[in-house]
Amino acid sequence: MAKSTYNGNLQEYIDNSGMLMISLETVNIHVPAELHTFTILGKLSGDPRIHQFVKVLSLNKDLVEKPELVLSKLQDFHNNSKIPEKSSTP
Repeated sequence: MAKSTYNGNLQEYIDNSGMLMISLETVNIHVPAELHTFTILGKLSGDPRIHQFVKVLSLNKDLVEKPELVLSKLQDFHNNSKIPEKSSTP
């Protein structure tokens, strides 16, 4: 199963979070959309490089109800930002 922890590498986190959502659906585990969304965003809120963007996403009711849209917005942000990735390997 995908590991959904945030280590500073946003692309890796987006990919793993998406795989985790698919894995949960595959085994018929239902997680309320809002809970999943706030879990995704909560792990990112401590990163000062993206804190403000995460805050904006968390206040958008339409996004909160659809975690896949949150991941899409995070992907757009990642693709358009100049934030350097932290290495996921020691």
